[in-house]
Amino acid sequence: AAGEGLAGRVFETGNPLAFVEHEGWPNSATHTAKSDISSGLPAQAVVAVPLIWQGQALGVVMGTDRARERGFTHSDQRLLALLANQAAPVIASVQLHEQTSRRLHELTFLNKTIQDITATLDLDEIFAVLTQRVIDLLGCGACSIALVDHDTSELVFRMASGGGSESVIGERVPWGTGIVGAAAQSGKPITVSDVARDDRFFEEIDRKQSGFATHSILAVPMISRGKVVGVVEGLNKRGGFDSEDERLLGALASLAASVVENANLVSVQRELEELRENLTHMIVHDLRSPVGTISNSLQLLKRLLEEIDSDQADQLVDIASRATQRLLNLVDSLLDISRLEAGQELTHLRPVSVQI
Repeated sequence: AAGEGLAGRVFETGNPLAFVEHEGWPNSATHTAKSDISSGLPAQAVVAVPLIWQGQALGVVMGTDRARERGFTHSDQRLLALLANQAAPVIASVQLHEQTSRRLHELTFLNKTIQDITATLDLDEIFAVLTQRVIDLLGCGACSIALVDHDTSELVFRMASGGGSESVIGERVPWGTGIVGAAAQSGKPITVSDVARDDRFFEEIDRKQSGFATHSILAVPMISRGKVVGVVEGLNKRGGFDSEDERLLGALASLAASVVENANLVSVQRELEELRENLTHMIVHDLRSPVGTISNSLQLLKRLLEEIDSDQADQLVDIASRATQRLLNLVDSLLDISRLEAGQELTHLRPVSVQI
């Protein structure tokens, strides 16, 4: 680590150091003081120079010697510094190439994932793709997605891939319980390298999985519009999860949250469509028919009143007839709007005068 041992001090300060009795150096790290890297035997003399490129420390070059009579001189230090200056740009170039290749791979991976999940509206199919992609990208043993059930204040495992996946789907965890619940409650990622040492680990689910045991977990909340809608978990990565894994899983968790939001919007749209169809049905059968009956009855009443020659009655019937006709026109307009929204063409038959 930076600041620890001779190499750590050189890396932190950016200044070269040389020490003859390395074991007696008060700031030497225990593992470095007792042995050097190459042979495991005590090192008596040590010289270290930083690897610096464009003002950024890339690492440290160290030279050690086990001979008691050996001591590194300033000339040795200058020579090692010269070698470090020659090596630094090469190392920086290699690191840049690796970073660029990794980013390109990630972008290609995310683009392919987006294409796959936008090819279907089925939430289970989308989550199946996402969980498998997490396993492929992070190199972990399993992945699961748990969604928030606001009615019961629980997290429900909707999808899982990898080891023990079949027994996980459908399991429920109370809000705030376990590492997955803690990530949902806090709204922040949680990385656990050894679940046996973490009191938050919920062992109940592990007991139901045959042949699979959880060792390490990376749990990242799925956040949409400022609210946690679920959690994505990566399990059992060799070497443990790091900050880079957290960043990548965070990107996929955001993608999963968008999927959930879109699915909810589709569900709302379907409900509105059903409501529109019910309203149209109501207009046609429950409103238009009675209004038509009233209109016909008024016309019949008008004919009867014409026989008794009542001007006042005729006026009242005319008023009622005009009001009824306006109501019929309104109903027809609502039906026309409904047909247009459904993609149907409007066809109105009406008489026209033709002059020859």
